[in-house]
Amino acid sequence: MKTALFFLALAVASPAWTAEPTTFAQALAGQSIPFTRKLSDLNSDWRRFTTSASADAPATSAAYLALLGAAGAGRNAYFTKGDTLNIEGEIFLIAYRLESKPVDIQALIRGGGPRGGQMPEPEKPTPDSPLALALLSIRSLGALNDIRPFELESELAGGDTSDAAREEAREKAARSANLNHLRQIGLALKLYVTDGDKTLPPMQSTEAAAKALQPYAQGQNLFANVLPNPALAAKKPADIANPGQTIAFYEAAAANGTRGILYLDGRVERVTEAKWNELKKTARLP
Repeated sequence: MKTALFFLALAVASPAWTAEPTTFAQALAGQSIPFTRKLSDLNSDWRRFTTSASADAPATSAAYLALLGAAGAGRNAYFTKGDTLNIEGEIFLIAYRLESKPVDIQALIRGGGPRGGQMPEPEKPTPDSPLALALLSIRSLGALNDIRPFELESELAGGDTSDAAREEAREKAARSANLNHLRQIGLALKLYVTDGDKTLPPMQSTEAAAKALQPYAQGQNLFANVLPNPALAAKKPADIANPGQTIAFYEAAAANGTRGILYLDGRVERVTEAKWNELKKTARLP
């Protein structure tokens, strides 16, 4: 009953997708369903839930993890949009979970390990933390607990509800979002050049660049905290000697001592403010 209610809630939140019947070989080919995602790939369309016990762990291991407290509890968390897969007549829920290092239960029992038999401190995830694909059989899926909308900030806090942890998580989420915005701007830039006369758009200002790229960008808010390199306005990328080192857009303000940069070849990176000052000088940016 709980499982049925869960899928009903997901159907209301966002339309679920069920593939045509397929085989395990087709499902595991990785063509229709990504094997891995990053935590920052998820959005409010996703739901987080936990199961009574890990679907891929022995019962004894799950019991020990439960006894050892909250550090083990997060290992049973899954993320899903409610999509299902029909594999040879069996229905599976498509879900993802954070990859984690296996816990040596025997070492904990013996009192060994780096912390003398204590549960290792759980590592807080980052926006780039990988998520592994998990296909959960609907027929044998047990109780689903703590069902709630996905919140990146909450996941980055790693269960720590202190103000300091939440603030740190907010900063991480903001930095990740800014890099994603730069990536999307890079794709829009490439489409603009391909569709037009092979020249870059007006880049004398953020407003001019945003207006030109708007048909190819997914939202005006992509440009909320970025500045273009005005020296590239109306130039042809083919005439630029080293696009991989040529700054196209960059964050207008530093975030926690770092700055996100989009290069003309589409590459995005975050650099220290010291390195940014060197790059800025070389590019003769204002």
